[in-house]
Amino acid sequence: MKRDKAQRKEENGPSKKKEEKDTAALADADDLFFVFDDNNFDVAFQDCTWIIDSSASCHLTPHREFSSYTRGDFGYVNMGKGDKSSKIIGMSTICLKTNTGCRFTLKDVRHVPEFQFNLISAGGLDEDGYVSCLGEGKWNLIKGSLIVARGKKENKLYMIQEKMCRGLIT
Repeated sequence: MKRDKAQRKEENGPSKKKEEKDTAALADADDLFFVFDDNNFDVAFQDCTWIIDSSASCHLTPHREFSSYTRGDFGYVNMGKGDKSSKIIGMSTICLKTNTGCRFTLKDVRHVPEFQFNLISAGGLDEDGYVSCLGEGKWNLIKGSLIVARGKKENKLYMIQEKMCRGLIT
């Protein structure tokens, strides 16, 4: 039925009445998509999901889109019960723009292409002077009196959706 309607519309030409429609697009984490209309053209990157992990000894990511990056042999990281280890091929500093409007920096993030998730080490945040508050399905990252980021619990994991900052890191 839909095909017939679309085919008839093609045969009859465009409608005289202009319709405005909202359109949504879905993209994977690695996709770059363009959002535009007749008057504007913008480039948008999808948010990055980061998992807050209290047992991770360092921040990890499979991606290389960093503000700074050092390629090298940085050893191996053990996953799970230590049955499997993966090579760390680089380290970086990543600046994230949070859902509270703040920016914060993750230092010494390990680049492990075989890993499937972005992990933030709760212990690493603690060493950098942040306080992680977990409870009632919510996560708050606090520095001093400022709530730097907020996350929520999904499938027993605390997660945040953040955007990578482009440009200078302080």
